[in-house]
Amino acid sequence: MKQDHHKWPLYAIIACFGIPIVLAHLLYYFNYAKNHTATFGTLITPPLFLSSPKQKTWKIAFLASKESNPLHLKALENRHQNLGKDQHRVRLISLNPSSTKGHNTWKPTALSRKDYQSLRQLKNENKPCYYFIIDPHSQVVLCYQRGIEPKYLDKDLRKLLKNSHIG
Repeated sequence: MKQDHHKWPLYAIIACFGIPIVLAHLLYYFNYAKNHTATFGTLITPPLFLSSPKQKTWKIAFLASKESNPLHLKALENRHQNLGKDQHRVRLISLNPSSTKGHNTWKPTALSRKDYQSLRQLKNENKPCYYFIIDPHSQVVLCYQRGIEPKYLDKDLRKLLKNSHIG
């Protein structure tokens, strides 16, 4: 009887180490993380490389069109100004120079037809992507659908800037 009394600490130690491992495997195999991501945009895997010249800054880009919402673009400009010390690490670019009138903050950037078509095919929750975060190596990292709240794009960008050693 005394020998069984001495084994319970061993079982408690095994349980303390074993239960978290079993839970981690269950969560992994039941795709728990897939539905609980920390980003608001769609992660582009593998990243889409643009043939535009590399710059040493991160970029918030949008596909300019006749339906561009000037109020939404102004909200993104305000978010860019509120980046504070990281503002110099981010540029605002328009991926179609034809509709940039009145958006002095957004730098027009010409894309090859192939790059433009590749961006138009990207989807976020089965809706076309309209906004993009592009890293300093000209890789499209995240995409967002039209009408995304600017605060969500801002939160993702701040996470990238905080964890990035480039740009």
